[in-house]
Amino acid sequence: MICPSCNHVNDEGNFCENCGTKLPNTPEVAATKEQVSRAQPLTTPSTTPGSAVASVHLDNAKKISKLYWGYFTTFLKKPFSQSCHVGKEQFVNGMITIVLYTLFIPLMIYFGLKDYSEYIENPFLNIVIKPFFAHFVFIMIIATFTFLTVKLGKVQVSYQDVISRFGTFLIPFVGLYALAFVMALLQIKLFLLLLFLGFIASIFTVPTFVIVSFKNGIHDGLDAVYGTVLTNVATFIVLGIMIKALFAVVVHMIQEYISSLLFF
Repeated sequence: MICPSCNHVNDEGNFCENCGTKLPNTPEVAATKEQVSRAQPLTTPSTTPGSAVASVHLDNAKKISKLYWGYFTTFLKKPFSQSCHVGKEQFVNGMITIVLYTLFIPLMIYFGLKDYSEYIENPFLNIVIKPFFAHFVFIMIIATFTFLTVKLGKVQVSYQDVISRFGTFLIPFVGLYALAFVMALLQIKLFLLLLFLGFIASIFTVPTFVIVSFKNGIHDGLDAVYGTVLTNVATFIVLGIMIKALFAVVVHMIQEYISSLLFF
């Protein structure tokens, strides 16, 4: 507190320490000190921003999973008749289906043939992560070929429309892969047969279904038969490249498994 007479700064008290002048009564200062002293020991619990954001993300994830489950079961019952009406409004669900489809394959290999992965360096990285991204790129390339074929057929659609329908037509194969994944966890080697049949059937029939569904009733542009043939030829070429370049580890594990059956 500053003395009005000599301007000496006093820490506390009613009189100046230098000249003895009575110091003015300043209730504002006293009130401020009282407020500070009262506020210091008090702590109020609050929700941290991180936990609030995590809670919002969790709620959104629950909503998306619930909506996706309804979408999945609906199109699983009648895949063709229902999928023929799918457009870009199902783009998110279509992408989720594509991700699940591409993820199930390396996971089945990893868990079903884990006895043959002991000699592979970083097995989870080389058996699951890398093949997952490779397979995702492969499927998106096939979906892009399908889109180009549909456009050559003079059908006015967007890329999102084709991807949405492509993902929806994959639903029965995702259901098949889910069954095969359970078999892989139980070490039932029959999962390899389901994996192989599901993979071959999906990459050659799904583009056909998509092309036919869009070309139905449209006679202009590239015919659906020729479009399907071109798409399947392109799929076969890309499949050969992807197996040699990116699926070598998985192919090696399958060969080891087949060898074990033949010699034992």
